[in-house]
Amino acid sequence: MRLRPLGMLSVAAVLAAGGLVVAGEISQAQDASAIIKERQEMMKENGNAMKTIGGYAQAGVGTLEDVSAAAGTLAQNAIDMPDLFPEGTSMTDVTDPENGAKPVIWEKWDEFLGDADALEFEALKLKELADNGNADAISAQFEILGTEGCGGCHQTFRQKLD
Repeated sequence: MRLRPLGMLSVAAVLAAGGLVVAGEISQAQDASAIIKERQEMMKENGNAMKTIGGYAQAGVGTLEDVSAAAGTLAQNAIDMPDLFPEGTSMTDVTDPENGAKPVIWEKWDEFLGDADALEFEALKLKELADNGNADAISAQFEILGTEGCGGCHQTFRQKLD
């Protein structure tokens, strides 16, 4: 049986559309992996900021300027954080040994956003203390930042990784 020219065009269109769907799925997977990598880098940056602040708060290592800069990094990352958690990037969506994003993030999105806001708020309080030279209050605020800022989110929304 010979296809008429119009029939050939229809077959070609269907095959092309199917190719676009497959390409789109591959692209989405690559985009998800790139976003996960970007948020992992942000979380490592947050960890380094906490180490800087903790070094000052617990051992007097570094300067108030270091604390201010690190707290500023945490505050900015808290603002940027929700954009790095689009749907489809949980640990059940994308297999990655470093992806500890629990699906509950998207089930309790407003709570997740509230935790990001708490991180920003507590980091800005710490930054203000450092900027004002209030070294005595930094240790206590560092503890609050760890508990209310980082810890609140990690307990509910992050799978502990090995």
